[in-house]
Amino acid sequence: MASTATTAQVAGDVVERLRRSLVSLGDPHHAEGAKRYLGEKFRAYGVRGGKKEIARQLRAALRQHVSLEDEARMALAEALFASGIYEEGQAAILLLQRRKRPFPPETLRMLERWICAHVNNWGICDSFCIGVVCRIPLAFPDQTRVLRGWADSRNRWVRRAACVTMAKLCRVGDFAEDVIELSELLLARNERDDIVQKAWGWMLKELAQRRPALALPYFFRTAPRLPKLVLAQATERLPKSTRLTLRNQHANRQHEPLCKM
Repeated sequence: MASTATTAQVAGDVVERLRRSLVSLGDPHHAEGAKRYLGEKFRAYGVRGGKKEIARQLRAALRQHVSLEDEARMALAEALFASGIYEEGQAAILLLQRRKRPFPPETLRMLERWICAHVNNWGICDSFCIGVVCRIPLAFPDQTRVLRGWADSRNRWVRRAACVTMAKLCRVGDFAEDVIELSELLLARNERDDIVQKAWGWMLKELAQRRPALALPYFFRTAPRLPKLVLAQATERLPKSTRLTLRNQHANRQHEPLCKM
């Protein structure tokens, strides 16, 4: 295994090479346009060509370090994430995806710390969850309990990450009951953050597409309590008559008198 010094040197060398190439390809006008879409805290070089170009530059930067041990891979990924630059964050995700074997379950706790410390826009959050985080509970389904714990995090991006990861899991595996459990936790905490609510609705929409027999009774039971944004997203692909019935249930609950005479 590489020593700490060697690991740091490898990470530093790759980051320097990659950063130099990304800066040279940057377009400030392109970055500004993305910022309007992804939020004020979004920072980017403005590299055109998306993930394909970032992957090409990452391969070039790794040319002298083709076989990375896990220690060096994780150190490099965290260094890229810590920059807060969109393209470097995407490079970190691509780097972690190059690992063929599943990450061990305990890695999920470390990924949570990374999200908490370094994620500040939904573009990186969602890419990270779909490309990296979801691989752990796919390989170790009992780790969905860790994702449920994220629902109570003080960090909005960790809570969103729980929903996005569960949405992906629901799409590719049998995680319907886990989706409902996570939704119940968000209801219990009275989740009001729209960044989280949008992902919550996305997660429930996946449930409706994959397991309608489970989703519809849940929607009818919780429609009066689900936030309007969540219900709208969760039901957007249902038949119009079903959508209207559920949304009317929500609206009627909103207008009930506080006290009955």
